[in-house]
Amino acid sequence: MRHNPNSAVYNGAYINERVPFDVLSAVLERPSADGILRMLTHMSLMRDPRAPVHVPDDVLAALPPDPSIVGLEEQRAQLKAGAYRIQGTEVESEVRRLTAEIGTARTRRRNIISEEYRADYFRRRPLEDIERQNRGQQEDEYIEPVVEHQIPERAQLAELICTHFADTTPQDIVARRIHSAGLMPPLIKEQSPDLEPFPLVLAKSQCPICIGDESKSYEERMGSFCRPAKMMDHVERIHLKERDPHAKIECYHPVCKSQGLVLEHVEHFKGHVETVHGVKLREPRFPSSSRRS
Repeated sequence: MRHNPNSAVYNGAYINERVPFDVLSAVLERPSADGILRMLTHMSLMRDPRAPVHVPDDVLAALPPDPSIVGLEEQRAQLKAGAYRIQGTEVESEVRRLTAEIGTARTRRRNIISEEYRADYFRRRPLEDIERQNRGQQEDEYIEPVVEHQIPERAQLAELICTHFADTTPQDIVARRIHSAGLMPPLIKEQSPDLEPFPLVLAKSQCPICIGDESKSYEERMGSFCRPAKMMDHVERIHLKERDPHAKIECYHPVCKSQGLVLEHVEHFKGHVETVHGVKLREPRFPSSSRRS
């Protein structure tokens, strides 16, 4: 048997490097240690439910501004020169590029601050516990939040999976597994009666065309813009820019699409979207006197 002096004999000779199979445990007919190692490495000192996930707003407000973000904002302000609307101007592309870069920088900065704020909690928590014990102070009792399941099958399944008993017999374990397997199919098929995946009346900043794009995820189809004006720009620039305003157009809402609803022209489509779906789109730039009926 070949021994590697720079590594353990077990890792160098007994474990297949290509296939994750424990040869030694198989020969000795004993359970593999991989499962135990995965379980032990999953448990971590960092798993503290009291640890903060998000940085409080007052802490963020007290931090100094990022010089790089400030520089980008100053460049954008100089290009805009106090103007609110930039569509169609020479600086539109550059302003939009700077806006996207500013949003990315802000998100990256917030993520870095959140990670450091959470790591700082784990660095100072042991020392605070020791100081509190030396002063004779009692630690505040942590009360876990109560999880209330609306679907009965989900509550029963959570009880079976998350609750463990020390004196459980092998027969009880098999019975719990069978019961869990029986609860899963109804839970998958269960749908809340109050849930309407695609409401007929949308929010004022939702895109009435993206909601019918089946290539996107549900979150993307139901997403909203920061304000209605942004949604209007999106519809005009992405969906209606190359479309003939006099050609027929279908309504992309899943309800109307299932009914095969087709509108006579773009202006008719915009009126339908406003009256039926509650989303107002931008008025046509030119008079519609030349519109073909």
